[in-house]
Amino acid sequence: MRNEPTIIMDGRRARWHRAAGMSLVEVLVSLLIISTIAVGILPLFSRSMRQNREGGNYTELTNVARSALEEYLQLDFNAPPLTLVAGSTQLVTTQYLDPATQRWVTFVLPAVPPAAARYQRTIQVQQFGSADLLNDGNLDTPLDGAKSSDEVQLKLVRVTVTPLWGRTGTGADSGLFGKRTPVTLEVLKAV
Repeated sequence: MRNEPTIIMDGRRARWHRAAGMSLVEVLVSLLIISTIAVGILPLFSRSMRQNREGGNYTELTNVARSALEEYLQLDFNAPPLTLVAGSTQLVTTQYLDPATQRWVTFVLPAVPPAAARYQRTIQVQQFGSADLLNDGNLDTPLDGAKSSDEVQLKLVRVTVTPLWGRTGTGADSGLFGKRTPVTLEVLKAV
């Protein structure tokens, strides 16, 4: 469309009318404004995607830890996985999820889980007398495994799940799929 003035006659007088359109300068100014806004918004999208990925990872880790706690809650109070040996105040079990069998495999640190393993969980069991909780509201004096079953009324089960994705072998805290922050959940089991 050409931008030349035209004469329109409406019967009484002549008037000048320019044909509608945008000049090149107007188009360039509008493109500059749009690109300035887009450059400001793009980092918000990438940050949102990263936070969604990290939130999904955290939810996944929490679900793995919660399932371990549920397994331990179903055990009897004096079941072997909840029984401490004499001379110790805690029982620590370290496991990794074997991707081939989808079962937890116990290993002893400083051994390293295989590269295909996705999670490592550490289960810590401590036992306490009820007087410890009643004294100051805190469980701060764990009982030895040699104590009689009459003296032990509470067992604390703490599960820590560490993601193993994105391992580089250098102990880096983040990998390809986001941060590798462990999740810890605990439950108190009573007689």
